[in-house]
Amino acid sequence: MKCDGQSPACSGCTKYGRAASCSLGDTDSHQQRDYVAYLQASIEELRSRLGRQTTLDNTPPEQHGPIPQANEDDGVAHNEASGSSQDASSRASWMCRIDKMVSQIGALPILASSFDPADPQSPCLATVVLAAASEATWLVPVVDVHDHARIRDLLPDRATAKKLADHYFEDLYPRLPFFSREGFWTQFAQAYSLFDDTSMPMSSTPSRNWQTQHSRRYEEGVTPDAGAKLDANELGYSLFSVLIVLAISIASLSTSTGSIVSHNSEQILNAGLSFRNYAILPNTTAGLQAILFLILYSMLNPSRLDSWQLVGIGMRICVDLGLHQESKAALQGKSDSFLETRRRLFWSMYSLDRSISIGMGRPCEVSDHYIHVEIPSFEIGMLASSDEVLGFKQRYRVLQLQSLLYERLYMTANVLPDPEPVVGELRRRLETWDSANRDTLSAPTKLLLESEWHQSIMLLYRPCRAIRTRSRANLSQLWTSALAFLKIYRTLVEANEIFYVQVASEKAYSAGLAVLYAYWQLAKGSTEDGIDLMEPLSLWQGVSDVNFILRALSDRWHKGRTLASHFERLGARTATRLITLQLNAAENPVTGGSDIAQEVTDFWDHSGSITSGQGSAKVIFPPASNPRSHLQDLVVELVRGA
Repeated sequence: MKCDGQSPACSGCTKYGRAASCSLGDTDSHQQRDYVAYLQASIEELRSRLGRQTTLDNTPPEQHGPIPQANEDDGVAHNEASGSSQDASSRASWMCRIDKMVSQIGALPILASSFDPADPQSPCLATVVLAAASEATWLVPVVDVHDHARIRDLLPDRATAKKLADHYFEDLYPRLPFFSREGFWTQFAQAYSLFDDTSMPMSSTPSRNWQTQHSRRYEEGVTPDAGAKLDANELGYSLFSVLIVLAISIASLSTSTGSIVSHNSEQILNAGLSFRNYAILPNTTAGLQAILFLILYSMLNPSRLDSWQLVGIGMRICVDLGLHQESKAALQGKSDSFLETRRRLFWSMYSLDRSISIGMGRPCEVSDHYIHVEIPSFEIGMLASSDEVLGFKQRYRVLQLQSLLYERLYMTANVLPDPEPVVGELRRRLETWDSANRDTLSAPTKLLLESEWHQSIMLLYRPCRAIRTRSRANLSQLWTSALAFLKIYRTLVEANEIFYVQVASEKAYSAGLAVLYAYWQLAKGSTEDGIDLMEPLSLWQGVSDVNFILRALSDRWHKGRTLASHFERLGARTATRLITLQLNAAENPVTGGSDIAQEVTDFWDHSGSITSGQGSAKVIFPPASNPRSHLQDLVVELVRGA
């Protein structure tokens, strides 16, 4: 549960009925709103208590006071009961203190100090972020931006880097256009100026207010003066951005974590992370952009970084910066470029949060009730057609609708007594959204929006906590959309167009369970005329699509191998049993679920899959599956080390 700092009770506590106990209501919790100061004070308090307890333990027993005598009738039972009661009371007291401390920490904005050139030992947000989001036990060493020879060794060949950047803007940037193209190419020029005979002049002493200056320049969309001296910290930020974009671009070309291309992407990622202290900055829009870059890489290579942790940090920074709310007072006097930048950053983070939360069955970071910010116009600093802009906006709008569905039907413990009005209203909203999609949209955009439509229909009609039993009409909608969704995702996987690997795996797994559940329920009590509507071939095709998707994506996500193996067994066993029951329906009607997998029978309670363990599977794609020959040439160039 995250805190947005709203008084007298934060949104999280209000949402979960804890407004009365919210730490923001305590006067003490407002006195220290800095992570470092608060934790240092807590450590000192614990150290003092520990010292007093140690002193007491070392005191001779006779100095503790008289020992209470046991009652002869009660024997030792009275003392044991008294001691047990005191222990229970002590444990309850400590649990209360722990809960309060957790709540107070949750109420603090992220104000951890960032890298300070004058104090290399200062706490660094970048280290905390990577420690939370990575399974690695070590971090690549930080590189001094004045060591130009070392930096030149880290940067790939300029011509190859230019091709990779072009690929990013052509194929990846439209998915999440949260930064300026012009700003990136300026950073690209700054980074590769180190190869020139006369590199860009750089100030020898880092500016202490560089973060503020850079953040303001970033928000206003101002390109640095080419003739001005380059601040050392700004060069570090440019190197981080360029290298991470190149790493993301390379990762998108890989289909397996064990490939040479994937290895190259990790090398470039590590090179970028060596400048992390200049980019992952607390409470700045520039730092938020750095987090977004890391999330994009983690989506393509979830075995390297944990998307869930990074999204949580990113959304928390959005809240601390106030990006989730736009009041008239805050908007007054702000330029259009300033507002556009902030909105793009927030909605990019929002889309990632909703995708991963809904796909994995986890709570969203910030409730939509507390989000009041317009969708960006995409008319500033972008050369996008009206159809492209519509595609961007429709993606955000459908995620808003899915978030509404998710909160009303899944994030509740109460069963709706009369669900039809709620379902009808949500269906009308989805149809209104769908009617705005134009036929002139590009084929990739239409395919992605179609997959979001089917994802929304599955969320609307599958059994859930609010509606645990669905009508045959609802189940028929679920069956149709689940099969269509899996068909689209298989097409995307075959073309290596899946960019959210872990989320796509979780969605495919849930869609597979939806296919099995809908078939089972629709086969119940079917007449001979109705049985033919449930074709066994369609069932097997759906199961086959899930197996293909999970096997293919597991090559890029090691935990996905367990998921793929699990569904292969579950899908084959359940589908065989369902078809057998259907064929014998005349003698033994399909009614109970005692011999059906529990994940299918309890589908209403399904939130996310178990993704741990070992196993392996590999899918070899036919050469004709990806017609973009220029990307194949780029892969060959990377493999050869050009």
